[in-house]
Amino acid sequence: MKVLFRLLSILIFLPACFVGLSGCGKGAGGGGLIAVAGKVNYKTKPVTGGKLTLHSKDGIFDVNIGPDGSFSNGDLPKEFIGEIVVTIDTSELKDQPKGDPVKDKNKGEDKGMKLTGGMPDKGLPDMPKGAPSARSVYVELPPKYADPKQSNLKWTITAGKNEKTFDLN
Repeated sequence: MKVLFRLLSILIFLPACFVGLSGCGKGAGGGGLIAVAGKVNYKTKPVTGGKLTLHSKDGIFDVNIGPDGSFSNGDLPKEFIGEIVVTIDTSELKDQPKGDPVKDKNKGEDKGMKLTGGMPDKGLPDMPKGAPSARSVYVELPPKYADPKQSNLKWTITAGKNEKTFDLN
């Protein structure tokens, strides 16, 4: 009975190990994990939204820029290893309402759903000083940064983690 139990345990455990390890290592393409992260600043201030696009000879890959100017993605395809052109485009945010929803919490006439829990509505809670905005806000950039033929932004991507800060002027 003990022998049968051990044999069954091995037959179940061994395949589970192979399944668990199959995602590790460099894989068939030899590229391994390719992750990009960093920050985008314009005139020393964070670019508070938009898309950072990586252009390789084989295609493009978009990464969203967060409200604090940061970007990250851990699923970059191996085709992006090597020197690539980077573009940054904020135009999709151009038509969004201006202002910070946290700072403007009691302004405006929005009478939408309010979660007050039976208490008188006191608006949104105060955020600590320096806390990031809850949404991306349009920052106008020179058009050259959105055009892969005019952008002077280059990045050499390697397997593993890649970090870079783009300081635009």
